[in-house]
Amino acid sequence: MSFLSAVKNTDGAVFEKYCARMLKRLGYKRVRLTKQSGDNGADILCRKGMKKYAIQCKRQERNVSNKAVQEAHSGKGFYDCDVAVVLTNSAFTEAAKGAAEKLGVILWDGEELKKMSWLAFGPSAGKVVKHMAESRVQNGLRIMITIVIAVIIIFITLLVLKHFSVI
Repeated sequence: MSFLSAVKNTDGAVFEKYCARMLKRLGYKRVRLTKQSGDNGADILCRKGMKKYAIQCKRQERNVSNKAVQEAHSGKGFYDCDVAVVLTNSAFTEAAKGAAEKLGVILWDGEELKKMSWLAFGPSAGKVVKHMAESRVQNGLRIMITIVIAVIIIFITLLVLKHFSVI
């Protein structure tokens, strides 16, 4: 499976986590994810040298529009950053490229993402994405199993208490 195919088979949250991990491996410091919704235009905040970055991640099949550029520009201001970036597995529309040039937003497309991933993880970049996506599914299953077991224990406890006429 190619790297970009592996990315397409994830969701936005896994993509953001992957990008944060990649940036750490590339020497960015203080890399942190913002909250999932209401992120104010940035999914990842980090530093490189003396610059603070606000990065808007877009994992999608179609070209990224200028809305993402506007979000990144807004995130730069909201989080008091020096640099705004839109990072995608795809490409950018002409309108996005124009807005980025006017607003000073850096665009990292799918080809740039592949290069960065190669530098960070080498040929195993696709496996890293796939593993992160599988881990997310496994964590979800663990939570569901824990909840089911808790419900069963409560049910058995109630049956025992009822049997001994405590309830």
